[in-house]
Amino acid sequence: MSAGTASGGDMTQQVLLVDSCQIFRMGMREAIRMACPQAIVTEATSFADAYAVLKGDCGTTLVVLDASLPDCDGLTGLFQLRNEFPAIPVVLVSDCSDDFLAGRAAEFGVAGIVLKSSSCGEIVDALAAIVRGKKWFSPPVPLNDNDGEIGAMASLSPAQFRILAGLQRGLRNKQIAYEMGVTEKT
Repeated sequence: MSAGTASGGDMTQQVLLVDSCQIFRMGMREAIRMACPQAIVTEATSFADAYAVLKGDCGTTLVVLDASLPDCDGLTGLFQLRNEFPAIPVVLVSDCSDDFLAGRAAEFGVAGIVLKSSSCGEIVDALAAIVRGKKWFSPPVPLNDNDGEIGAMASLSPAQFRILAGLQRGLRNKQIAYEMGVTEKT
């Protein structure tokens, strides 16, 4: 991945910051700018908004994704992003250290995991490393045994995955069909 470095390389980063908490986005925006001074930060408050930004082909080079968005849990969102936008690295930001979440996220190809409780310096270091193409896991990630669940999810098409995400959010078939722009029978 060609990218600017933490010392201010000449390549501008287009960072999509996705978090529902305004105060956290403010702090994370500053951490992103410290890690990559040339960064242009676009913000989204929901997964749906982030997805719309990415579908609009805005040149995003990094996604910083909250693991607990109201409209999408971290693994579902991460899986969809990695499936549909595999060239864009995703950093998952979590409220708590969860070995299951971290292990699955690593298997889904996350570029890094950062705890919201990390120090500002550690978050800046993590973002700078990820922009340079390195992986960052704070805390280190234990690997899970692959029990077939990952393979089953990886075989889903983007449309099937959106249906699964809608079911997970408790939507009815009619609501999912409406969001996808198809008839319920489809």
